[in-house]
Order: sequence, then C-alpha cells, then structure tokens
Amino acid sequence: MSSDAATPQNPILTLTGVSKTFTNLAGEEVVALKPLDLAIRPGEIVAVVGESGSGKSTLGRIALGILRPDTGDVRVRGKSWATMGKADRKAARALVQPIFQDPTTSLNPRRTIRSLMTQASWAYTGDRAVFIRETLANVGLRTEEDFLDRHPHELSGGQRQRLSIARALAMQPSVIVADEPLSGADVSLRGQVLNLMLKIRQEMGVSYLMITHDISIARYFAHRVLVMKDGEVVEKGDAETVVGDPKHPYTQKLLNSTGLHLPKSGTA
Repeated sequence: MSSDAATPQNPILTLTGVSKTFTNLAGEEVVALKPLDLAIRPGEIVAVVGESGSGKSTLGRIALGILRPDTGDVRVRGKSWATMGKADRKAARALVQPIFQDPTTSLNPRRTIRSLMTQASWAYTGDRAVFIRETLANVGLRTEEDFLDRHPHELSGGQRQRLSIARALAMQPSVIVADEPLSGADVSLRGQVLNLMLKIRQEMGVSYLMITHDISIARYFAHRVLVMKDGEVVEKGDAETVVGDPKHPYTQKLLNSTGLHLPKSGTA
C-alpha cells in the first residue's frame, strides 16, 4: 500500500475468539465462522478476502454488532458489546459504521439527501446544516438546496455510493466496515471510490475493515490482509507479503483468478 503505515496505538475494535453457526432450512448446522481474533487500530486498513460463503460478511456483521457471536467477545474502545448499556451501545454503533454493497437498497428511497444526512448526524452538536454540507463536499457531492432535496433514485450509481460514504462519515466514526462496496461498479467508479476512501483515511484518520472477494484490491488499499475460506483464516499478514508471496494454495487461487501473476520462488 502506498499510503503511510497505521500508527501502533491501542485497538479501536477488537474481536477475540468470535465464531458463528447457523441452522439451515433442513435443520443442519452450518459453521459460518470459526473462532477468530482481529484487532483494528487507528488509521489502519484491514482487508478480509475470500469467495462467497467464506465467512467474511458474517465477520463484518459481528464487527458491526448486527450479529451476536456464539463464542468470543467484541470490544469497541475496550468496552464489550455483550455488557454495554443502552447509551454505550448507541455510542459504539456510531463509532463503527457500515458501507454496504448496494447503496440502492441501503438508502431509504423515501428520504431526501437532506433527511438521510440529518438522521445520520444526530450526534453532531454544532451547526448541523453546515456540517452536512461539509461532509457531502468532502466526498465530492454537491451541496445546493436542489441537490439536497433529491431522493436516492435521482442520483447516479457513483453519487449513491458517495452518499453512502457521507452518511457513514456523518456519524463521525472511528472504523468503517465496508462490505463489498465496489461490487458491480465499473473500473472507473471502483478507482474513484477507493481513492475517496483513502483520502478520508488520510485526512480524518478513519480505519477500515474492507470485505472483498477481490484480492487485487487488498494490495492497493490495505495494510494487512486476512484470507478466509470456509469460515476460517487460512493466511494473514501485511498486504505486500500476502499478495506478493502467497503461501496457501487458496490465496494463490484467488490471485490467479484476478489475473495477477504470482512471483517466482524466492522473489517478492
């Protein structure tokens, strides 16, 4: 990754021994996530890579507090989700915000941009109208009255994804969990969104848990990479090492599927 390294501070988000098992329609238990540890520090970008069914989205939902793990613990700034009171849980949800795969379905179609941003910026104590405009401008969106009064369906795909990012930023988060935010986007839009996310990280110190099936994104975007298969981590490490010199056959398979050339033995 070309940006400066994350600072070695105490983790904002810590997952310890988290696991999750679901029961399918046939009554059979399906292990979605085997016990896993993960810590994300200020300004750090961690990419979780794997194919569909690998458990990466389950991990993301546990990190967001949407799913409760069967085992283990999730802590936000040292406080456990399991023992938080109502006020602490609300604050923790603000600190760890999502960007979902499809902004069309994650944005309420009945609300205007102004309404969506006002709802998201509930914790801001200053001039909220000014804050909303500054946040929209920071992600490259317009701030005129007629634009603020539009609905999500009146925006382009790129504008909707930027609005999703702006809505997350309005909560003033410390960590953003981005679950396949580039899925379905064309090459131009993918580059725009990635560059925007890096800009936000550099200017605001936001950390990311990036969930993606595309390991090539991890090399460009992340400090660390976790490669997941069948609910467990099969390889992990700094992005350059994992992508540049993969050890596990599954990681090599993911790289080959993107068209990236594996290095010869002994080279990096």
